[in-house]
Amino acid sequence: MVASNYPAERSTKPVRKLEQLEAFIEELEEKMSTIKKLMELHNSDGARLSELYVEHSEVEKELEVAYTEWEQLQQGL
Repeated sequence: MVASNYPAERSTKPVRKLEQLEAFIEELEEKMSTIKKLMELHNSDGARLSELYVEHSEVEKELEVAYTEWEQLQQGL
């Protein structure tokens, strides 16, 4: 008789996904911090500042989605 590893695999997948998501969130937060610093640096360059605002908004949306997914994974554990 072969023992099934399915329950063990099933229980580690959400944890692994959560760890990956946490790393992704950390990357996004670092990117957001960099963008904010660049915004301060380029506060007199309207064109560059506009580009940075767009990038800031995109990263902010990605963070919202990532945090929502993180919360859902946390609840499932």
